[in-house]
Amino acid sequence: MSSARLAAYLAGGTPAGGRVAHVGARDATPPAQSVPILLPGTVFFAGESQVWGGGRAYYDPSVSGCTPARAHLVTVEQFDDIRPQEPPVYARILDLGTRDDIPMLTFTSPLGRSAVSTNFIPVVGPRRQMRPAASVAAATEAF
Repeated sequence: MSSARLAAYLAGGTPAGGRVAHVGARDATPPAQSVPILLPGTVFFAGESQVWGGGRAYYDPSVSGCTPARAHLVTVEQFDDIRPQEPPVYARILDLGTRDDIPMLTFTSPLGRSAVSTNFIPVVGPRRQMRPAASVAAATEAF
């Protein structure tokens, strides 16, 4: 999650490029720490976000690989306030273990990378972008 989006989830408002104004958290305090980490697994993209217009990113810990990420130290209350501001496609909470004896959690899709086709077709419009083929669109509807 970008720092600008996290700030909007905590303080409220619309991050640059966003389409939705977020309500914010009960405690708008910025994260106590934000550090780079490596997670086992991979990130994949499926569908298009109605919140900001780009592809939706998901994390799948069951796929071999290593994913660079950021760990933001927020309170349990803040985590509980951030989560409902994301679309319901991020319904799965993952326990990522601990760091410095602090539990690390994230949320992602209940479906993994294997549920999404890798068939993409190019679409030319105001800007060149990749759109998912019908098989990908059908898979993302299940999210």
